[in-house]
Amino acid sequence: MTQQQIIRRTAMKRRQRAEYRQRERNRRISNLFKAIAISAILLTLAVLWFSRPNVYAFETTTTHIVQRNDTLWNIAEQHSDHRHDTRQVVFLIQQLNDTSATIFPNQALQIPVFSILID
Repeated sequence: MTQQQIIRRTAMKRRQRAEYRQRERNRRISNLFKAIAISAILLTLAVLWFSRPNVYAFETTTTHIVQRNDTLWNIAEQHSDHRHDTRQVVFLIQQLNDTSATIFPNQALQIPVFSILID
């Protein structure tokens, strides 16, 4: 093999290695962008799913007479089922009765009677 052939073969191998490294670099960058895009989509879906408001529809109310040691939380738990967030039921009771967190024995509270949960 002549000196010229050795130089050409060495140059060709260098080019092939450089092209291979460039393809690998491009593949890694492409995979990184795909991972970022998928993560962004999943994050967006999670934010949209968990930030959606729950609207509680109630048609009527019932009256509850406050007993000694009753709390709004206990009353809300008694008058709602597992579909309803107790914090939001407490808030609705407060709104219906124009009251704060303080309630008194023998106080009459209007409690919502839930029909459906609207998503």
